Amino acid sequence: MSFLQNNTAYHHDGQEQSPSWYEHIEIPGRLRIAFLPAAQKSGLFQIDDRVASFDNGIRVDFRPSVNGCCS
Repeated sequence: MSFLQNNTAYHHDGQEQSPSWYEHIEIPGRLRIAFLPAAQKSGLFQIDDRVASFDNGIRVDFRPSVNGCCS
């Protein structure tokens, strides 16, 4: 399943941000979220109980997942 998710984040200083994510999920065990614009190559991959975060196409983190979406 794939879908576009539009978000709204409210910050303590009153600022509002509206990022969008493209999500693709395969059951069981896989989730990909691309933070838009996709040209930034930022987002995350979750495989089973591990999640890898990417910024500008470079993996910046790889850790146990707390999401539980894909188990």
